[in-house]
Amino acid sequence: MHVKRVAVLSVGGLLLIGAAGDLAWAQAPPPFDFFSVSPCRLLDTRLAGQGPALASGVPRLVTVTGGSCGIPAIAGAIAVNITAVGSTGAGNLRLYPGDGTDSQTSAINFVAGQTRANNGVFPLAGNGTGTLTILATVTGGGTVHAVLDVTGYFAVPPCVTPASCPGVDTDCQTRTCINGVCGFSFQPAGTPTSSQIPGDCHRNECDGAGGIHPAVDNADLPNDGQQCTDDVCIAGTPSHPPSPAGTACSQDGGVLCDGQGACVQCLVPSDCPGVDSTCQTRTCNANLCGVNLAPAGTPCTENGGTYCDGSRASGRPRWRR
Repeated sequence: MHVKRVAVLSVGGLLLIGAAGDLAWAQAPPPFDFFSVSPCRLLDTRLAGQGPALASGVPRLVTVTGGSCGIPAIAGAIAVNITAVGSTGAGNLRLYPGDGTDSQTSAINFVAGQTRANNGVFPLAGNGTGTLTILATVTGGGTVHAVLDVTGYFAVPPCVTPASCPGVDTDCQTRTCINGVCGFSFQPAGTPTSSQIPGDCHRNECDGAGGIHPAVDNADLPNDGQQCTDDVCIAGTPSHPPSPAGTACSQDGGVLCDGQGACVQCLVPSDCPGVDSTCQTRTCNANLCGVNLAPAGTPCTENGGTYCDGSRASGRPRWRR
């Protein structure tokens, strides 16, 4: 939870905190924001994997950011409760940045066998590692267990609104600014984008990680504008196989598809207009319609005639009585 903006001044290994704008902090660095977290145990040297107890004069490096306590990499300092447990002698604990030097400022003092707690705000390493050093001094070169519970962190947020974050918003990702930390919100994988190429047998989709990739979409049919080819997608590849012979069409002066992708006048003579008679028969040569006229004098009986005259008038044969 984002609590408030404060001015922070480093003195030795400790951070002194006051209300932003207070004259006492006129020389302080730019204001930090404080973000509270649910109390989280950062270190307990009594536990397996986190021990052993701190030995006098031997510094212990603790990684604070990026762990289970949710302290982000932008944190410059943390607020902690520190507890000394089971010391073998009197002494103190000192906390300072992981890339720094001993501040000689005690965070908590204790005597032998005493369990004692205190709280404070301590700066982290400035080299981006997010580390903190804890150093014990115990009389007689003894040992002491230490427990650190983090309750919040201080940071100069890199963002106030998503628009102040680097990057660009797309169909598949939008910038976010949460607790001063820039990030991205991604659309689920398979979400179609607004930019598509019609008829390419693909669909541009989000990949779930902010990227865009083309997915095969065999329903995104191509269109070559030809009536005598079929428009299909085969495994994401546009294809235009010829339509079946005899399919109706109306391009290039034709009426039927020839089965090879062309719109033609005819496939067989009966596809041509008109009717056959003794004096003329329809023809289909090279897919073009024509008429074959009977020689003049050919006997006929149509239209009350007796002989074909071997010619056409107004596109029709003539008969002679």
